[in-house]
Amino acid sequence: MNDNHDRTIEPIELTPESCFTFHCHPGLSCFTECCGNTTIMLSPYDILRLKRHLGLSSWEFLTKYTCLVRDEDSNLPLIILNMQQGAENRCPFLQPEGCSVYDHRPTACRYYPIGLGSLMTETGLQECHAYIQEEHCQGFNSETQWQVDSWRRNQGLEDYDEMNREWKVILLSLSARANGGLDANQQDQFFMAAYDLDRFRSLLLNSPLGKKCDLDPEKAEALQTNDDELLKIAYRYLKTVLGSEAPSSGNCTVECGRC
Repeated sequence: MNDNHDRTIEPIELTPESCFTFHCHPGLSCFTECCGNTTIMLSPYDILRLKRHLGLSSWEFLTKYTCLVRDEDSNLPLIILNMQQGAENRCPFLQPEGCSVYDHRPTACRYYPIGLGSLMTETGLQECHAYIQEEHCQGFNSETQWQVDSWRRNQGLEDYDEMNREWKVILLSLSARANGGLDANQQDQFFMAAYDLDRFRSLLLNSPLGKKCDLDPEKAEALQTNDDELLKIAYRYLKTVLGSEAPSSGNCTVECGRC
């Protein structure tokens, strides 16, 4: 992870019992300094929440606010927030008074200053956490004390973690494939189902795909407006079409979401 001072930050590993102090608020001189010169990776649920809040289609949101990058090893298409807003590369949702999408801010922003990593073991997906103490940030000088679970609850991460869990398994599985990654057609299917949910909804409801996914009329009608359920079906679609079964133990990705 790189901060605004081009300094490498060494994460401090957290156990469930570990405590840390942090409190960010507008009274700090560094307020919103962490909202620039960084990379924010967006999960499908992040995109869903933001585009819905902004009243945009998924494609409109992707075109206006994001950039596509490809993982070097798996060639998977990944989505990052477009920070090219002026000379300081600030978040497009940053206003003088703070975050304009705060109630729907991405997972990485909610977790900060905690970094999150995921690991597949014989018992399934396991996650690890680390404390990322950046030198410029004065929030660490607070006496407000947290543990990982209390921070998660405070930052409204329960729904995000639940919706992101299956996504992590899919990413770990596809990254672990030994066949050189996805071909062009598979990459397009991956992009559509993971990120362009409105296009996936149209395909699901207006093509034979709906029958293959066992959509009855009642469920199909519900999917017209229920984005959360649509994303769950998209995850199942990705696992079926791309063969993303659970990877073998030992595959790990560090996904603090900010780098």
